[in-house]
Amino acid sequence: MVEGALILNNGAQITSTPRTASARTFTILFQPKNKLDPEGFAAVASSRIELGNVSHSVSEGLSPATVGFDASFGNIIGNIITANEINGAGPGSKPTAHHTLLAFGATATTGFFRNIVTLGSVHLADEGVVQLGVSAEASAFPGNYRQNVITIGQIAPSGADAVGYRDFGQQNIVTIADIDTEQGPARFGVVLEASATADQVTANINRTGAALAGGDFQDRGRDNTVTINGKSFRNGNLTVLTNLPASCTGQPRGTLWNNKGALALCP
Repeated sequence: MVEGALILNNGAQITSTPRTASARTFTILFQPKNKLDPEGFAAVASSRIELGNVSHSVSEGLSPATVGFDASFGNIIGNIITANEINGAGPGSKPTAHHTLLAFGATATTGFFRNIVTLGSVHLADEGVVQLGVSAEASAFPGNYRQNVITIGQIAPSGADAVGYRDFGQQNIVTIADIDTEQGPARFGVVLEASATADQVTANINRTGAALAGGDFQDRGRDNTVTINGKSFRNGNLTVLTNLPASCTGQPRGTLWNNKGALALCP
């Protein structure tokens, strides 16, 4: 268990260069596993983790992620996690990882939640560049990727099916200054999967490069709010604006009005 610790990479770049990628190939993997007394549980908790610059390069295949947070055996909770840059590849512009940062492995009692994550540039990954959860876990444990505050400067995916940010969790607040295609194609800027609930995502999509093949975002969940380039979209319960007229008196036919909390048209 790690609690109240400081993990600091001050200025150096950490790079891994294995010859062949496997399902367990990461440059850095956080995996709380050993239970310690007196708490009796495993966790990475209430710690400050500064990663600096992290890159990844393999000769054959693609690794799961440059940086992984595995909650299979213990909670990753209440940490401040920062990185200047996380790169899904080493030299060149070909991705050698599916994700730059991936949180995975949540169970009914463990997860990745209530962390503050601040990233500068994350780029060159061919799936979800930053991703909370994976599809196999989505239906059972989406609640345990929750209540994280994530701020990202730039996301640059690289792959025909790549996504800038993908989320299977709940109640996460995410701000992304720029998602662009300067390092390769991408399908979506943001994807909120079916288990995503009450997420709030704000992102800018760069319009100067190639268009995202699938569109700016897909919201497959419920009660999420997505804001793209200043325009907001809501999936789930409808919020009725309070500035709509409360009566049709004096309003032209067809005017939208707030009829006791429900939308209606004036006859």
